[in-house]
Amino acid sequence: MPIHFCTLFDARYAARGIVMLESLEAHCKEEKTITILAVDDTTPAMIEKLGRPTWTVMTVEQMQDAELLWVRRSRPHREFCWTCAPALMKHMVAKHGENHIVVYLDADLYFFASPHGLLEELKGNGKILIHEHRYSQDRSHYEKGSGRFNVGFVAFVIGDEASSCTNRWRQQALDKCVLDPENGFCGDQGYLNEWPELYSGLRILQNIGGGVAPWNLQNYVLGGTIARPTVDQVPLVFFHYHSFRTVSVPRANFAAAIPASGYELSAQAHRLLFAGYWARLQRVMTTAVKAGFAIDSDVHLLLEEAITALQNGELVSSSPYLWWHGFFWRMSKQYNHLKEQKVTSLKRVAVRLLPPLVTDLLRRIRSKPNFVFDNEAAKNVLPPEWEAIPETNWITADGWLHPSIVETQVTKWPEFVASIERPRALGVAHEALSGAPANVSSHNIIMTFGYVLGRAIATNSRRPVRVLDWGGGLGHYARLAQQLFPEEGINYTVCELPLMADAGRKVVPEATFVADRDEALSGRYDLIYASSSLQYVRDFYGLLEKVVANDSRWIMICRMPFVDTADDFVVVQRPRRYGYDTEYTGWFLNRRKFIDFMQSHDYRLEREFLNEERPTVVNAPEQCAYRGFLFQRRAGATPPKSGN
Repeated sequence: MPIHFCTLFDARYAARGIVMLESLEAHCKEEKTITILAVDDTTPAMIEKLGRPTWTVMTVEQMQDAELLWVRRSRPHREFCWTCAPALMKHMVAKHGENHIVVYLDADLYFFASPHGLLEELKGNGKILIHEHRYSQDRSHYEKGSGRFNVGFVAFVIGDEASSCTNRWRQQALDKCVLDPENGFCGDQGYLNEWPELYSGLRILQNIGGGVAPWNLQNYVLGGTIARPTVDQVPLVFFHYHSFRTVSVPRANFAAAIPASGYELSAQAHRLLFAGYWARLQRVMTTAVKAGFAIDSDVHLLLEEAITALQNGELVSSSPYLWWHGFFWRMSKQYNHLKEQKVTSLKRVAVRLLPPLVTDLLRRIRSKPNFVFDNEAAKNVLPPEWEAIPETNWITADGWLHPSIVETQVTKWPEFVASIERPRALGVAHEALSGAPANVSSHNIIMTFGYVLGRAIATNSRRPVRVLDWGGGLGHYARLAQQLFPEEGINYTVCELPLMADAGRKVVPEATFVADRDEALSGRYDLIYASSSLQYVRDFYGLLEKVVANDSRWIMICRMPFVDTADDFVVVQRPRRYGYDTEYTGWFLNRRKFIDFMQSHDYRLEREFLNEERPTVVNAPEQCAYRGFLFQRRAGATPPKSGN
């Protein structure tokens, strides 16, 4: 039996609503429907362009609620939106069948897990599910004005009690729906206070993973990972991003955000909850603007005001524009101050003028070639994208298994396919943001693939040439192979994780997708191609042992991070800028050790390739360079036996 989810928003909240529904789709795999009530004229077009075909968009007029349309004439827009929620729930309860579940969701929620576990609390005789605010002690006085319960997540099992409740709730909101905390009115939300006394089938949510919000965050110990945060070691199901404010400054839309206006947040909350959410909002808002929609920020600040707020930890931002302006603005103020004090020594000026991160970095570079990149101040605002960690902290949950990776690649697929059509220059990476121009670095990577595939074709009389693409995503290189060698029939196999393999079979049906490693390596290939994939396996050399045992003539391992002097070490990557809502660990490998391993297994280094990628890794014993290596099996060599 499907679960019927519904929400409502206008164009100003559309990005939040889309991000919320994307998170729901990512985690809730149960049969469901999604209905959006658009409360302005722009939102339907936005959803058609940015949403999903399975989402149903409904206008206020289509609800055919004459009383709701009547109050629309006189109510302020915000109060009208509050009035719409009970009317929408009454409509949904009347529309769907007996014992179906209908769930209302606020647009500013975000799901980290499926809500199915929360709805399990309706089992038995439960008919209505609501959740308390659970205010932290310093916010307990909020209950008088905002009520005991929060309206962000409300569920009904359709039946007599659901009909009675939604009818009464709708009428109350039509009669009065204002923000008047002194007299106990908080839009449509205050009316929930009476429900425990009126409805015997009411259930109050017990799972603390639902309904976490700024007003109760101090009640819990926050832990887990960015992809799977926890509160008191209980998986977080959804977070309510109440008081999240987008900020723009002159010449920089969506430059920053106020994570929770009026609330103090820990560094852990910034890292686990807010940085990723803001990155997702930015992605949707930027896409909307490119599509021609006007998206206004919640707050507009002058540049100096934004820089001051950023320095005070009141904003989150990844904007280079804001960071550099803040840097030079800070330098100019300090320089003027130093002039007044008549400080003239170059060294003293540098120490006083440059931020500690830069001066510390310069000292370390001067004293030794391999320095530790450490910036404690940055950690208190946003976690770094790249960070060296002990191997014992290897992330075993989610990582590349997170559904946002598949969803992002599927979303980008049509644009990628269009970008490689002849006669275009092949210079757009499949990870590139929407609308990104072609660049030389991506062109170099694609042409390197073409060279390697050409060598495999030229040295094999047998047709078709057999290729195994290890970690090949949706089959991006399979499509590139068709474009680069349209006259060649290529037997192309992709080894991928199950979710990605399932999606790949739909978009590249002519390729073979295998989700089992041993099954993939049981085939015979002329070329094994692994682009930025093998380093994410914890037993890297154990897997490489199996790869060389396959006896493929050519092995190309590319776009992997290598260091020259340090031993292998582990790095965590937080790839928010690619749209992946997760973090994963991988190896940075010693170049000499890697080459020696391959040569000891009778693979000769045919050619080395350079990549432009140079990530800066916090706490790394040595910064890396991304490289590629093409190996050819020595003639007459006997393939080694695999460890399994």
